[in-house]
Amino acid sequence: MNPEAGRVLYVVVCAASVASDVEDLVLLAQAAGWRVYVIATPLGLRFIDADRLASLTGEPVRSVNPLKAWRWCDVTSVLSRSTHHDDAQERDRAPAAPSVRCSVLTEQRTLGMLDCMDPAALAVDAFAQLGIDARLPVDASDCGADLVLDPDGIGFKVQVKYRALVTDDVAERLLLETMQRDAALLVVADRVTDVARAVLTSRRAGYLDLRGRLALRTDRLVIDAEVEPVKERAGRTGALSGKAGLEVATALLMHPERAVVVRQLARELGRSPSTVSEVLAALRQDNLIDPGNAVTGSQLFWQVADRWPTSRTYLARPPMPGEASLTAPLRLGLDDVEHMSGWALTDSAAAVAYGAPLAFRSDQVLDFYVPDHSVVRRATTLLGTAGGTSHARATVRAAPVPAVVQGRINLETNALEWPLAHPLFVALDLAQDVGRGREILAAWTPDDRWTRVW
Repeated sequence: MNPEAGRVLYVVVCAASVASDVEDLVLLAQAAGWRVYVIATPLGLRFIDADRLASLTGEPVRSVNPLKAWRWCDVTSVLSRSTHHDDAQERDRAPAAPSVRCSVLTEQRTLGMLDCMDPAALAVDAFAQLGIDARLPVDASDCGADLVLDPDGIGFKVQVKYRALVTDDVAERLLLETMQRDAALLVVADRVTDVARAVLTSRRAGYLDLRGRLALRTDRLVIDAEVEPVKERAGRTGALSGKAGLEVATALLMHPERAVVVRQLARELGRSPSTVSEVLAALRQDNLIDPGNAVTGSQLFWQVADRWPTSRTYLARPPMPGEASLTAPLRLGLDDVEHMSGWALTDSAAAVAYGAPLAFRSDQVLDFYVPDHSVVRRATTLLGTAGGTSHARATVRAAPVPAVVQGRINLETNALEWPLAHPLFVALDLAQDVGRGREILAAWTPDDRWTRVW
């Protein structure tokens, strides 16, 4: 159907993790012949890719002041404000208003909107960091709830309250004021004292301390975890600044053929959808990915290579795959390579196993990525440090991103018996040698299981 025929769909996006899938809705609606406009609340903008939606719809994503609530009006009044014509002749050619009347959201000032919208959105973001779906109420069954958590299909109601400072007295008052008995209380605050934390979690309630702690204790759900501090979060200075930038970029490079869905990628990385969306927007702005978030060419790879950490710790010897006494303390992860994190062989030895055109002697140093810095410290204690590079038999370094030690590869042709780092991370290591390493990369294309991105 021709979208100019008058079928218009207004998609209103609020602050919830499911909002990151709005692109799929837009594409499906357009395929069915609808002309789509997107309207977002200010916090809803954090969960979507506004530039991408604008390129799909041909219209900018519209938003409103955060201290405004909504009332209903006819779609024709919004059409008259959102459709622009340069002259009377173009107005005459414009399609008539839709014959089917729709309803859209417009504005009416009211106090307290920030209190009922901001805390819930912040809570949605915090739960998303832990891989827990949280949504705003959508139907009558959600009555009385500000949020509905959905871990494993539970459908758990939560009432959200905001206070700047929560002491034990404030916590007691909030608990008394919470009338919805089938919903748990979650208090969002700039600061929650230790005593108030204990009061809330002992009374079927919880808190989101914006300094970086989320806790909720009920008869059906127990959460107590660190989350990203809200007030300490600095603005992004560059697409690849910070660990989140590297995590998103390497995820794109590992699977350049895969369509990017913000919510899915955020869940895989253990990041909030807003953080992933922010990184993607910065990558697009730097022309490192295309408007559809796809990797094109090798520019992104070389930008990541320029920022890839290279510092290593030199060991007197490597562990042996059969050393059972070292398996647990060094977290070798050899029992289940596919599902466990653990040591990953990289650099020249791994490149040879993948078929790269270079020579590797049996007495050369083995280079490993390990899960974290605590494993590096244990390795120096249990395996000994080398007095210098000439005496080293192995090197270790903490994985710059979790995927390095989570997505390891077992190859039957690998004579060294160690799981390999993904070819992307091996290539990033080779790229650090500006001379010989880059010559090897120019001549090396992994087999069909992986896509070359350099």
